[in-house]
Amino acid sequence: MDGSEVTGEMVAKEDAPKVEAPKPGAIPWLLLKAVSHTGEGIFSRVTSIQRIHTAGGLPPEANSCDASARDTESNSAYSADYYFYEAGQKVGKGKKREN
Repeated sequence: MDGSEVTGEMVAKEDAPKVEAPKPGAIPWLLLKAVSHTGEGIFSRVTSIQRIHTAGGLPPEANSCDASARDTESNSAYSADYYFYEAGQKVGKGKKREN
């Protein structure tokens, strides 16, 4: 890793399509624009980011929440493909797999 970072801001959001194999509980697909960069590496050139092909990631249903869950955190595993673009071309592709 080269130590570079990019921070994005949401431009568009779409529910995950049901056309592929339906993936219940899939977080939305996102289009982000880069709003800040750190470092001089590959992410310093990124102008936009896509998050697509999501599976999982939605929080538990509200009806499964009760007083015993107060002040606790919940982790929701998900996977997604991330595409990073610079003006005029794609910089790279990354996969997020988290349990």
